Amino acid sequence: APPPCAFLFRRSCLEAVRGWNEEIASAQDWELHLRLAFSGAKYVYLPGCRSVYRRPTAVTTSRRDPRAMHTNVVNILRQTRKRLEDSGTLTARYRQAIACSLYSIARNYFTTDRAFFWELLRECESLSADFTRGQSRFYKTIAKVLGLQSAEYLAALRRHVSR
Repeated sequence: APPPCAFLFRRSCLEAVRGWNEEIASAQDWELHLRLAFSGAKYVYLPGCRSVYRRPTAVTTSRRDPRAMHTNVVNILRQTRKRLEDSGTLTARYRQAIACSLYSIARNYFTTDRAFFWELLRECESLSADFTRGQSRFYKTIAKVLGLQSAEYLAALRRHVSR
């Protein structure tokens, strides 16, 4: 989700969804945008730059504990999936988007928490056959021939070497 400073919201839209969810410690902007979208809020793009987003050097909530941030995002994605399923609107495009988001989170845990990595990957596979969309042709070939674990191992090795 784009940073909240990039949006102007009608007060009535925020009141309709009861504003920020203060019970979650991070990813509140994602969660808010999803609730607004489900409520039927209309988003309009205004061309041009209207704000500047400066990343502070200090540790922020989402940077202090990346696992907590990722867990919050995964929970938000799961709630979104359930809501779409319940309403009968979980289209192939939404399935793909949720799977790709879960996959991008899963890849952070290949070397540090394989159980979480595989849990998310199984969920991706249940949502969409093409959740590796956006990966290189080499990655997809390795995944197809040798399996996802081999592709992820090589990708993790490449990321480690490039640091």
